[in-house]
Amino acid sequence: MSIETNLFNSGGGIVVAGLIYAGVSMYGTGPVILERMVHKSGWIEQCERSVKSDIQTSRPQAVPTPQIGCDDVFGLMGPDMGHLVKSMGGAAACQMLDAKNAANRQLEQWKEKRLAAATSRARSRCDCAVSYVGETKRGSVGLFAGSARLIRPTVIRNLDGALQSALNTPECVAITKSGGAS
Repeated sequence: MSIETNLFNSGGGIVVAGLIYAGVSMYGTGPVILERMVHKSGWIEQCERSVKSDIQTSRPQAVPTPQIGCDDVFGLMGPDMGHLVKSMGGAAACQMLDAKNAANRQLEQWKEKRLAAATSRARSRCDCAVSYVGETKRGSVGLFAGSARLIRPTVIRNLDGALQSALNTPECVAITKSGGAS
């Protein structure tokens, strides 16, 4: 009686086919099924709204400062006093006040642009979370796909929690903080 040691003959072909099927499930069908599940559940849209809301609420509210110009100040003094102050060097103070007001407006515009840029990257951060779960939980996702969705690993049963955790990983948070992962 001889023992078959070649994997490609008789029953060994089944082992090789099983390994190929596992590989296809882990690297092919698993990620596709995960993405379809996420899109079907509407998590991406919900995530995008949540990230945008978080960015908006985490922004410190600017204290409104009155924009007082020299004309306002000189108008309170009356025409004679205004001319006297201007002739004694008040014009230089006016230029400094106008420059400060312009710098404040420019700073507010910059903050608004930065906020708009961060909120425009909300979708990318959500996509990052889906990719992160797909990469780090590849075996579980592959098992789910390879078993024709009969075996539901923990990551699949708690997909919302896994995605939310992935959303808060440094890799995904960096997308909205600095414009992209480094």
